[in-house]
Amino acid sequence: MDAIGDRIRAARLRAGLTQAELAAKIGRSKTYVTNLENGNRAVKASALQDIAAATGTSVLALLEPSAVPPDSPQTWAQQALEALHMQAQAQADLARAQAMAQENIARILRLLSGDDTSSRELASDGAGGAAAHA
Repeated sequence: MDAIGDRIRAARLRAGLTQAELAAKIGRSKTYVTNLENGNRAVKASALQDIAAATGTSVLALLEPSAVPPDSPQTWAQQALEALHMQAQAQADLARAQAMAQENIARILRLLSGDDTSSRELASDGAGGAAAHA
């Protein structure tokens, strides 16, 4: 009775979501969620993570709720670790985006000031091509 589909259904209901709403949050169809809850489909780890995030529960609670009660310090610790991991990923993504933006700004400034070697090469190619055709 305590199958993973039952735990997914319980987590969805605790979160106040319909099957369609959960499906939209995890980028899947309502049929996919229905099949998971009814035990007609195996759940992949990535989908389990998405379901946990969408329902505000932990992956651990979806996997083994009887081993770790939802309000236990272990669950809180697991959720804190998952949040820290997600935060670290977001910070890394932000740092990469900032570095790319700084590179692009520097390139634009070089182009505007005429300091960019590629713009000089393009200008000399254009001038050479014009001289060759004259």
